[in-house]
Amino acid sequence: MAPARSAVIAIADTYIQGGLVQKDLKQIKLAPDVFRHENGWDTGPNAATINDQLSWAHEALHGVRDQRWFVEGNEAFSIFELTMAEGRRVGPIMEYFRVEGGKIKEISPTFQAASFGFNFLAPAKAAWLRPQAKKERKGASAGTMELAEQYFTALRRHEPGKAPVGEDATLTENGKLVATGRAATIQWLTAGVYAQLDKVQILKSVIEAKEGVLRFRFDLQDGRMLIGSQHVRTHGGLIRELFSNYGEGPSEAEVVKLKGRTENPPPALP
Repeated sequence: MAPARSAVIAIADTYIQGGLVQKDLKQIKLAPDVFRHENGWDTGPNAATINDQLSWAHEALHGVRDQRWFVEGNEAFSIFELTMAEGRRVGPIMEYFRVEGGKIKEISPTFQAASFGFNFLAPAKAAWLRPQAKKERKGASAGTMELAEQYFTALRRHEPGKAPVGEDATLTENGKLVATGRAATIQWLTAGVYAQLDKVQILKSVIEAKEGVLRFRFDLQDGRMLIGSQHVRTHGGLIRELFSNYGEGPSEAEVVKLKGRTENPPPALP
C-alpha cells in the first residue's frame, strides 16, 4: 500500500526544508543507499556523499520560495525557487523524490545549467536514466498522461501542430514565459532545441488528476543530451499550461573524456 500523500511530502521535504533551508543534515531522512543525479549527472551515489555536498552549499543558500508538490504513490516532484545569501533567486528547480520505508531512496532535480557543474562527479549511471515501468492510471490522471504522451510524441516526430495544446495555452521554459496561445506555442516548438531533436523519451511521471510533472530526456542531433522536467496542466481534453526546465547532461564527448570516472555512461535510446 502506497504511503499517504502527506507522508511522502513530509519525508521528501526533510531534504529541502531540513537540509537546504534549516541547514540541519540530521533532519534529512536519507536511506544509506540513496542516490542523487542532476541533469543527467551523478552528484551523490550514497547518503554520505550527498550530506558532504550539502554542507558545502549551506553558506550560499538562504531559503526556498513558491514551493509546490505533486505526489503519486511513493513518488513526488517539488517545484520551487532557491533564494541565495546575496539575494539572488535560482530556479525554477523541479526535484523528483522516491520514498521507500520512510526514507528517501532517490533524489533528482533538474534546472537550467551549463553542461558541467562543480558537484558533478560523473555521468549518471545507466540504470538511473531508464524509463520507469508504465503505471496503471484511471480517470483524469489517465487522461492527463495520455495528453502528455501525445505532446512528447508530436515533439519527437517534429510535428508540433499535432500536439494537443489548447487555444489559451501558455508555455514557460526555464522560468521565462515564451509563448501565449496555441499558435505562438506551436511556433516556438518548431525552433531552437526542438528543431534539433533526435530522440525523445519520458523517464518518470507523477500525475495528480489534471496536473502532473514528467521527467524527460532529449537527445539532440549534435550529440548533446538534455534532461528536464515538464509540468502540464490540462482541461477539457487539451493541455492548457506547459512549464518546463532543462539542463545539459553529459555529451558524447564528455562521456568519453570522463570514462575513467564511471563504468556507467548514459544509455543509448532505442
